[in-house]
Order: sequence, then C-alpha cells, then structure tokens
Amino acid sequence: AYTSPHDRTLIVTSIATGEQLTALEHTQKVTAVCLSPDGGFLVTAAGGNVRVWNSKTFEMLHRFKGVGRSFWSSSVLAFHPSGRFFAVCLPDK
Repeated sequence: AYTSPHDRTLIVTSIATGEQLTALEHTQKVTAVCLSPDGGFLVTAAGGNVRVWNSKTFEMLHRFKGVGRSFWSSSVLAFHPSGRFFAVCLPDK
C-alpha cells in the first residue's frame, strides 16, 4: 500500500504486515501516485515533477523536471494497460 501523510514524503507500507517499507522523499507535497499494471514501477507527482521508482527496490529511476506548475488531483497519472508508458494530465495547458 502506498499512502501519503499529506506532506513531502510518500510512505510505502506492507499490507500484509503493516511494516513501513520505505519513505520516498520529495521537495514538494506529493499529490499523485500510480502503480504500473505489473507492479514493477511506481510513479509519483509532486509540484511540477514526476518521478519513476522501481517498486521493489524503491530506487528512483528517472525524474521529469518542470512537467507542469503543479498537480492538484490524485488522478493525474495513469499507466497504459501494457505498462509500457504512462500519461500525465496537467491543469496548466
């Protein structure tokens, strides 16, 4: 389970044990999270940046900077069913 305490840290918690697995740090408030269909990638949005994480090791694989001014909804990220790409929806054009 991936949950945000409404700040700059995304807490990743095991559903089975309740154990906190990791805390993913951001420079701005985390507003969107999306897990790939195969469970291999986690994408997060904070401020105008999107980060792609390995969901097993929690290593950040890529950061897209300046994608937009801000994200205001938890539904701005979505993976294609194949898991090969994802879409980002922004309120600022």
